[in-house]
Amino acid sequence: MIANKTTAMQRAWHYFHEVPGRDVPPLAIEYANHLAHQFGVCGELVLTAMAHYAQCVEGLPCGDGLYRADEDARKWFAAHA
Repeated sequence: MIANKTTAMQRAWHYFHEVPGRDVPPLAIEYANHLAHQFGVCGELVLTAMAHYAQCVEGLPCGDGLYRADEDARKWFAAHA
C-alpha cells in the first residue's frame, strides 16, 4: 500500500520496479510509448513517463525538477484522459 503523502517520484518508482507491466495503468504505458516514439526508449524515459502520469493523472506533487511534468505532458494527458 502506498502512503497518502506519496510523491510522483515514489509512485513512478513503484510502477517501474514493483508493479508488473500488465498492472501499470494503460494510460501511463501509452504515454511512455508516445515519448519513446519521440526520443527512443530507455529506462529513464519510462521512469519519466510514470512520474508525469503520477502528476497529471493522480495529482501527486513532484519536487524533482528533472521529472516535473511540463506543459506538453499536461496537454497530452488532458487530450487523452
